[in-house]
Order: sequence, then C-alpha cells, then structure tokens
Amino acid sequence: MELQLTSEQGMLTEAAEELVAHRCGDDGIARADEWGELWGDLVEFGALGTGDDALGTVDLALIARVVGERLATVPFVDSAAFVVVFGSTLGDTTGVSSALGLSEPGRSFAPLAPSTTLDGARLNGVKSAVVHANEVGCIALTATGSHGLALAILSPAAAGVELEEEGALDADSRPFTVTFDDAEAEHVHADESTPELVERLAASAAVLAAAEAVGAASSVLALARDYAAQRRQFGHTIGSFQAVRHMLADMVVLTESAWSSVLYAAASLDEAAPGSLQTAAVAKAWASRGTLEVAHGALQVFGGIAFTEEHPAHLYLRRIASLGSRYGSAAEHERELGRALAHQLEVST
Repeated sequence: MELQLTSEQGMLTEAAEELVAHRCGDDGIARADEWGELWGDLVEFGALGTGDDALGTVDLALIARVVGERLATVPFVDSAAFVVVFGSTLGDTTGVSSALGLSEPGRSFAPLAPSTTLDGARLNGVKSAVVHANEVGCIALTATGSHGLALAILSPAAAGVELEEEGALDADSRPFTVTFDDAEAEHVHADESTPELVERLAASAAVLAAAEAVGAASSVLALARDYAAQRRQFGHTIGSFQAVRHMLADMVVLTESAWSSVLYAAASLDEAAPGSLQTAAVAKAWASRGTLEVAHGALQVFGGIAFTEEHPAHLYLRRIASLGSRYGSAAEHERELGRALAHQLEVST
C-alpha cells in the first residue's frame, strides 16, 4: 500500500484550496448561502467525476479536508461516497448532489439492518440525519425488500416523500428526518452484491466525514496557535506558558494522528485491502474523538472570548461535533469493533 502522497495529490490539494477560498468571506469561512456556487465550482473542478475521471477515496479525502477547513456547507461527503462506490454503474451521476439515508430514528447506526421497507419500488419508513435533503438531487437509502437488503434512489421532491428539518448543534449541516409514504424509487439496487456495496458506502462516508472533521480541527488549531502567540498576560504571550504550550502540542498530535488514520483508511478502501472496513471504523472513531478534543482545547486557549457569538471557534466545534455523530459515532464504531474482535477470539468448547 502506497502511503506517501504523490505530487499530483499535492497539486490537487492546492487547487481545491484555491477554489474553496474563492467562495469565502474575510473570516475564511464559506457561508451556507454560497453553497450553490461552490457546488458548481467543485463539479466543474472534477471532484465528482466518474469513469476515467473518477477520483479515489484518498483524493476525495484531500478535498473533504479542504471543505472542512473552510466550514463549507456543501453535500460533498455524501455525494463523494456515493460516486466512489457506485461510479457510473447507475448511469451518469456526474454533478448530481446526493444525500445518504443510512440512519433511522431511535436506532443505532445500522445500514445493513434498516426498518424501512421496500415493496417492489415502493418505500415506506423513516430515515433520520439526512443532511441537505432539501437541496440535493437525489436521496440514496437502504431498505429491506423481499430479497433482502436493497439500496433505493429517488428524488427528495418525489410524491410520498416528506421532509422535516431536525434541530442540530450545527444548523448549517441541515439534517432532515425524511418520511417515505409509499414513495416510488427511481432506481433499486438489490442483488447479492448489495450488502458489500452498502458496507463500502457507509465506510467511505465515515472516512470522508472524518477527513472533513480533521480539516475543521486543523483550522481551529491554527486560530488558537496564532491567538496564543499574540495574547499577552502578565507581560508575556500566553503561548509562552507551559500549560498552554503542552495543550497546543497535544492538539497538534491529535490532529496529525487523526489525519494519518484517515489517509490510511482511505488507501485501504481504495485497494480493497483485507480489513479495510474495520480500518475505516477505527479511523472514524479515532478522528471523531481526537478532533472534538482539539476543538475543546482551542476553546480553552481562547478563553472567554470563544464563548461569544462573534468569535468563530464555536462554529468549528459545532461542525466537528456534527460530523462526529454522522455515519456512526465513535462509541458505535468502537462497539462494533469490540464485537468483531470478541467474535474472532471466541474459543469453541
């Protein structure tokens, strides 16, 4: 497995940074009302290409990190995960924004065991935490049909689809509860390969969400570092105090280790390496906890100013917390990993 980023990937990152920065305000944040323009830029850039133009999970993770650095409000993670798994097998999906319906109210993240049902092409059930459901071109959701697990795709504007916006810590993420009342799917994928594809879809979304969280963590870390170098107390910059230095050093380690785990998981998925799904779960769990700790550490460095609405620190905290709970929380992934490891260690008696 190649773990060194190529020069082409370095240029990809630089180009993505310039593209997203173009849509940012003076504070370096890409506001929610700019999402349509930024989405068009990403599509034209080729971030969601298919076939010969398709990017791998590592490439998409690089872009997701840039999106997170600028707190850009676009449905990139869901759309990119959908494209990287299904590509052009469902027709030309280039530029089509997508939302994933993999969670359900009151249930743990269990994409392989949905309570939503599929009868022919008719869907009935409820999906929760479907981000940007009111803005995307299609919703891809898991359902249980007569032949087992199925992946159904339909427009959020289809008859029988009802959207209800959820309350969220990060309002810009725009999660919705989506109810399907005899809604007709435009496409259904249901064969023996569906469970494997859904697992890859969930793992890819988890890794890309973790990459976006790392981007947000790296930005709030940079803000905290710069503030510590400027803010003075008792005649010295607070960055000269040992407690603050150690806190910032720990934040650097958490950010870099989270990014390393994301890149390794993305490369594992690209190469379909043995255990790649577990590797993705480890990366999501580690990055979720690590980036949240970075955000909390940044608020400690900033002090009371970080708790004001005018300061951007809370925006990064909100986005990181939102991404941490999406596509399986750290606790959910750790629980599933524990069960898998316990099963491997079972000794027959």
